[in-house]
Amino acid sequence: MIAQGFDACARTSDEARRSCLAGAQSDYANALGKCANVSDPSARKACQDQAVADLKDAQQTCQAEFVVRQTACQKLGPAPYDPVINPANFVARIDNPYFPLRPGTTFIYGGQMPEGFERDEFAVTHNTRVILGVTCVEVHDSGRNSLSTMPRTLRKPSASPKSSPCALARSIIA
Repeated sequence: MIAQGFDACARTSDEARRSCLAGAQSDYANALGKCANVSDPSARKACQDQAVADLKDAQQTCQAEFVVRQTACQKLGPAPYDPVINPANFVARIDNPYFPLRPGTTFIYGGQMPEGFERDEFAVTHNTRVILGVTCVEVHDSGRNSLSTMPRTLRKPSASPKSSPCALARSIIA
């Protein structure tokens, strides 16, 4: 039973933003530590300036992701997302011709963004993980704006069982 007034979607969105900002702050502190080891004062200052710029960029990314999540919450509503995962509804091989996830394949996407050229690369590994009883292909995503840096891709049930592909990210089972 969900307590009246509890908004699981908004809470998840808030916690994801808090986590993102903490990660940005941690990366900033780590960068400053590296800058402290630069002996040349002008190079150290450039390193520190870059650390500040990277922190601001990461904070903007966290805020942009938060806005997207809040928009999704407005459409999805406040209820918790708690799907029933039945391993019998999944198949061992992904054979979607529009999203072929053959192990060993690397996909590279790029495009001009307002901040400059952005490149995203993800690699379908030969590794698998068992998540909630389902054996999933492990995919590594290099994109800094991705929701998960290591989504597990698998087949999901739909109107006809054992059909379309989806990503079962760590956030679903965390």
